[in-house]
Amino acid sequence: MRLCRPDVFALEAAQVNEKREQLADEIITGGGVVRIRRALPLARPGEAKAVLEAAPARRDGLRERVFDLLGLGSVFVWMAEHEVVLDLIFAVLGDQARLGSISARRIRAGGAGQDPHIEYPYFDLYNT
Repeated sequence: MRLCRPDVFALEAAQVNEKREQLADEIITGGGVVRIRRALPLARPGEAKAVLEAAPARRDGLRERVFDLLGLGSVFVWMAEHEVVLDLIFAVLGDQARLGSISARRIRAGGAGQDPHIEYPYFDLYNT
């Protein structure tokens, strides 16, 4: 199973800090996506998935929204505070970036996906 297109910018987690500006440039002006190998131990995403599947959600047809992930399990706090995640966030948004909230969307079988969109900033990044 291919997890990522072969042309996506990819590097090891240990390289994030040294290539911080290059990563930020790829996200902002390049393809918009980077792949960071070995950023998370394999068990942690499985733990997060189990918490998400058991969490109560606000339902909209076949789409569901789970709010307050930081309050649901320490795995989400761990992910939000992960050094690789913070290095990349600060490289793209600046060192004064602050986390407002974390939520997740669950799409049930047969549910329509969501088009890519920008949460913040509120201006149209593509037409500026």
